[in-house]
Amino acid sequence: MSRNKQHEETDKLTRIAIVNADRCKPKRCRQECKKSCPVVRMGKLCIEVTPNDKIATISEELCIGCGICVKKCPFDAITIINVPSNLEKHTTHRYSKNSFKLHRLPIPRPGEVLGLVGQNGIGKSTALKILAGKQKPNLGRYSDPPDWQEILSHFRGSELQNYFTKILEDDLKALIKPQYVDQIPKAVKGTVAQLLNKKDDRNNQAEICQMLDLTHIRDREIAALSGGELQRFACAMVCIQNGDIFMFDEPSSYLDVKQRLNAARTIRSLIHPDKYDPPDWQEILSHFRGSELQNYFTKILEDDLKALIKPQYVDQIPKAVKGTVAQLLNKKDDRNNQAEICQMLDLTHIRDREIAALSGGELQRFACAMVCIQNGDIFMFDEPSSYLDVKQRLNAARTIRSLIHPDKFIIVVEHDLSVLDYLSDFICCLYGVPGAYGVVTMPFSVREGINIFLDGFVPTENMRFRTESLVFKVAESATEEEIKRMNHYEYPEMSKKMGDFSLKVMPGEFSDSEILVLLGENGTGKTTFIRMLAGNLDADEDSGQLPQLHISYKPQKISPKSQGLVRSLLHDKIRDAYVHPQFITDVMKPMKIEEIMDQEVQNLSGGELQRVALVLCLGKPADVYLIDEPSAYLDSEQRLVAAKVIKRFILHAKRTGFVVEHDFIMATYLADRVIVFEGTPSSFATAHAPQSLLNGMNKFLELLGITFRRDPNNFRPRINKHASVKDMEQKRAGQYFFLED
Repeated sequence: MSRNKQHEETDKLTRIAIVNADRCKPKRCRQECKKSCPVVRMGKLCIEVTPNDKIATISEELCIGCGICVKKCPFDAITIINVPSNLEKHTTHRYSKNSFKLHRLPIPRPGEVLGLVGQNGIGKSTALKILAGKQKPNLGRYSDPPDWQEILSHFRGSELQNYFTKILEDDLKALIKPQYVDQIPKAVKGTVAQLLNKKDDRNNQAEICQMLDLTHIRDREIAALSGGELQRFACAMVCIQNGDIFMFDEPSSYLDVKQRLNAARTIRSLIHPDKYDPPDWQEILSHFRGSELQNYFTKILEDDLKALIKPQYVDQIPKAVKGTVAQLLNKKDDRNNQAEICQMLDLTHIRDREIAALSGGELQRFACAMVCIQNGDIFMFDEPSSYLDVKQRLNAARTIRSLIHPDKFIIVVEHDLSVLDYLSDFICCLYGVPGAYGVVTMPFSVREGINIFLDGFVPTENMRFRTESLVFKVAESATEEEIKRMNHYEYPEMSKKMGDFSLKVMPGEFSDSEILVLLGENGTGKTTFIRMLAGNLDADEDSGQLPQLHISYKPQKISPKSQGLVRSLLHDKIRDAYVHPQFITDVMKPMKIEEIMDQEVQNLSGGELQRVALVLCLGKPADVYLIDEPSAYLDSEQRLVAAKVIKRFILHAKRTGFVVEHDFIMATYLADRVIVFEGTPSSFATAHAPQSLLNGMNKFLELLGITFRRDPNNFRPRINKHASVKDMEQKRAGQYFFLED
């Protein structure tokens, strides 16, 4: 082929036509899409639909990409996207005609942690299922799926060759930490210890439970675990099993900063330091040689890999399994490492608790432990940080890293970028249009991969997938002159005793146009303090009187009670704000509420509910906005957008915000000042008076024993590797956190 022809093929665009099956209602419209299509008017069957059809179908071959049907559809059911035609030959999977399409696959490497970063709906979970051997890639041929021989021919010459070969030969075992740890109590019953004992293939349960701070909840039932405990448990479940591929889907959700770092260290502890000696499949699959995925696919093909998956929704676990944590762990304890994993993930004290009694965080840690105690070749963790606090996130990360072995594959999906950075050895970014198509990049180093994701530009492909870069300069704040003119408020010394837990709040003051971020481990009273400020919880009698202010409160747990559409809910609750042009520009549009306006509130996903809850909170007229964990269920990009929306709104509306946040990057961006919660979780804690960002972060990080530096390119906070030169230098100097490099 001539150079010009090659150039033309690269520049040529192909169409992806997506028809949303939930929105397309041919019985309730006049088929405007078909009537307005210029190709149909020329007599070609580009769009086919009648009032009796369930859904319209669009021919991507005939479509000219004019976009008229997109504008004419009364239900916003159609999306037409132009993508480079050279991506067409890299199609990995498509569910059906006019549905989501995944291009390429992440490339796992033995003995290293592969991190995946990308928006929700971009294909991360689909990629995990394919790499775990749980879903057969159809290469885009949904009506005539290829057999494995054709699939292997398609990947010939790529690094995935040996991987798929081994999956086919049952030679690889994949372990997956699921994304939604809050689903764990629905799936399993029993205590943390019972569940970990079942899966403890590696006899490292105690170590993993310690790393993930699960030791004290080992006897607790799964159903009684909090979100953060569920997250750490889910990570531990992966780390205690024998496997070749370890996959972690969002292991930092529900975890605070310390827990996120512990989770990252735990995940990295899975890596074995010995040198990797690949199996010799060259003679058998010589026509696949030349790519990094070669060894991986060979193993997949030969069914030589066992995949273990930590699921994303750990809150579903109690529905699926019954029993105590110990019972369930004992069943899976292939590696005899249950005690170690439980210690790392802090599951030891809840081992006798029933799964149904575990909180979200306990379920998360239990799910991680279930993966970590089994024998497997592929360990997959889907959002292992959900529900976990900072300390638990780090423990989960350490537990996952403890699975590292030269013959094992570990894949983690994570939205907390600082945990992903700490946890991974290399990164694959996923970009595209959520629900329409996703493209997987080639692997990059951790720093480069995350920076590419934040920059929105892939230099190796000359592809820009976001119009603006995400930079973490210390955000805009009110000037000194403005602060002098502002209202200043004070809150008194307060105390609250709830069961075995007691909270002491030191007196403090705050002003308009200011955000105070509450930092502390799970169980140190941050939500209790927020509820006291909101008036939902009375302080003890000896406490001072709170100032009389109008409060708007977004709770940690969002339970949708409304039976109608999102539009009706906004109309009922924030009628004035949601039609105000300024509010639409500053809040509604960036949060992409327009896309879900006509959906039933009961049918919204976790991320969509979170966005609606934030809009409802900010739309209510108030003096003080109390926002508890705004990052939960949001992907990396949505978190940064939400942080910017909250920051801009509080500054311009000249109001005050109190925010509880475990995602360190988001907390750093939002905070003007911080309130540090110090003490023993679930026993006693003190909320200190508000401090400057630098002093407060220094104090908090000193309590956790971790140090941060800033990336020179986009100024995002990065966790220093434990005992690294930079880590030791900063600890000696007492500088745990840098405002600017």
